Amino acid sequence: MPKMLTSRKERAARLLDIMDASLNVREAMVDLVEKHIETVMPGYSVTYQHAQPVTFGYYLMAFVKQLERNFDKLEAAYSVQNISPAGSAIGMGTDFPGFDRYRQMELLGFDGLFENCYDAGHNKDHADVFGVLLCINESLSELAYDLALFSTYEFRYVWPADRYCSTSSIMPQKHNASGFIFLSGMGSRTKGQIVQNAVDRAMIDTLNSLNMWPGILSTLTVYEDRMEKRAGEFWAQAVDIAAQIVREKGLPWRTAHQITATLVRVCIDEERTPQEVTPDLIDRCAKMVPEWGKPVGLSTEAISRAIDPRAMIERRNLIGGVAPVRVKEQIVKSRALLERDMGRVEAKRKKLAEATRKLENAIDVIVGG
Repeated sequence: MPKMLTSRKERAARLLDIMDASLNVREAMVDLVEKHIETVMPGYSVTYQHAQPVTFGYYLMAFVKQLERNFDKLEAAYSVQNISPAGSAIGMGTDFPGFDRYRQMELLGFDGLFENCYDAGHNKDHADVFGVLLCINESLSELAYDLALFSTYEFRYVWPADRYCSTSSIMPQKHNASGFIFLSGMGSRTKGQIVQNAVDRAMIDTLNSLNMWPGILSTLTVYEDRMEKRAGEFWAQAVDIAAQIVREKGLPWRTAHQITATLVRVCIDEERTPQEVTPDLIDRCAKMVPEWGKPVGLSTEAISRAIDPRAMIERRNLIGGVAPVRVKEQIVKSRALLERDMGRVEAKRKKLAEATRKLENAIDVIVGG
């Protein structure tokens, strides 16, 4: 267990550790994205109701992007923390002659110094640290909660490795996703630490949780066939049926939306699947919409294009869209950012190592007379 921190310098060093850990999570996550660019699954909204089809890789990439932005916030928090208070004393400065604050800053590896000594002892810079830790943990808590849910029998999309799970002393069938359950609580835990003003504890807990993610992600089993089957089962294609009515028949979106909503309701009542939709069924539903009241004549081919989850995904090839070609572009950019950010952390560590060398040399000179 890492020790509790006491100094500004130690907090800056711990932020570097958190940066490294977040980079490891990003790398493991991008690796998983790359494996599942084509893995179709339902997209969800509002308490896990089917929205529109996505891919598992596209879904995971959203969290990669959040971690990328949070790295910039970590770097900003580091720059705020890595400021030298040396020489500030109780807040009025020291009157010992010859005290060189810039020399102290250099030898201790700080990037700057407090230009007002009172500021050095009365600032609230740790709030910046709390802010980025909360961003990281809120984001990854959502992912962990989703994956815990996806590992249940009702979903059966993923299966975490045994070493990240627990069982029950009475129920031998239990494969509790304990790792995901623990990680899903990190956002709430950080909020509690903010109330307690426990920034050091929050940093240590965040570092420990980040260190769990690469192992969990690299050993995760993904049931691709199950995901794709569910993507086409319950009306994730409804919006594209409405869109085909608009494109092919020129109806206003509002009217096409009402026709499609009626179609979904009728099919649910009659226990029909999206694959059982026919032109005649759509026409029957169109006649039930007061502001239209007549057939629309949508072709069988148009319906087939609309209800195919893979085709839906391929069509959404705008920048940032779910189409695999766009996810591949995001992977390229993410790997480049990963390399850049690794270089930034390495440069900071080299600077600290050089400061340590200078400090030791200075001590040797003093000791040697």
